Amino acid sequence: MAVKILIGGVTGLLPYGLGNVDLPLAACLLGGSIRAALAGSFRGIGVPAPWLPPSRCTIRLATDTRMLLAPAIP
Repeated sequence: MAVKILIGGVTGLLPYGLGNVDLPLAACLLGGSIRAALAGSFRGIGVPAPWLPPSRCTIRLATDTRMLLAPAIP
């Protein structure tokens, strides 16, 4: 387990050491993902259990469709 953590840390820091990481962008992405996880956890508490899988599939289908139909960035 310690070897996995060491290898993960080294491979995570390698792009930073090479200057390939945009730190403000990474901070915004991290902050957004934490807020989204907390919001999703609180919203999921009030949803009945049988509704969760269909609602997840619907949301996933909508976001994937949006990504596929979005114009490519030149």
